[in-house]
Amino acid sequence: MQFHSRATEPDWRFPLRASTPGRLRHVHAPLDVGDASVNKHSKLDKFSVDRSCPLTQSALGRGPEHLVGVGFRCWLKGYETGEIGCWEEAWTAYSNTLGTADAKRALGDLSCWVQAIRGHAQRRIETFPPGCRGFCRDECVAISMIASCQHNACPAMRACAFTLLGCPAIDEVVQGAESFAATLRSVSQVLSPASICSVAQYALPQSHATH
Repeated sequence: MQFHSRATEPDWRFPLRASTPGRLRHVHAPLDVGDASVNKHSKLDKFSVDRSCPLTQSALGRGPEHLVGVGFRCWLKGYETGEIGCWEEAWTAYSNTLGTADAKRALGDLSCWVQAIRGHAQRRIETFPPGCRGFCRDECVAISMIASCQHNACPAMRACAFTLLGCPAIDEVVQGAESFAATLRSVSQVLSPASICSVAQYALPQSHATH
């Protein structure tokens, strides 16, 4: 993997090397959601995962859901902080599960999806710190969006997009999600239908959700 400036995304033509000295600056061991450092960073108490997460914990414990949630979190944090370690944490999770070639392909699509979200979002998207075991509400909605794509649940997918972005300009984000979901399916990472959550109560009013 080649690295550029602090705020530049890694060059995905080359695999990350976690053993390279000085490059794992932001990778943490898994933290319990009640850990004080997590609470200080996210301002959430130890019960917040269950209260704010629209998905069941059983669904979130599955491998495909974990990949989507961790990838979404780490990619957003990488752009937000400029820390290469955030992207390296995602690379480790994907390469350990998919192998180098498929991980690069999946992360390429993940990157396009997250960039589209960043480019169109009209609200601050919240994530838990890298390494946290649980997922917050926005991370769960992102997981649900990919699950909806894989199971052709178009209304749920669009509701998730509206919820994440806080605006009706969802087309590019939807296209990115569909590409990412298809790539995950092609490498046998299919999310459960149970991961499609109802976010209707969080979506924009219909009067604001039209082009």
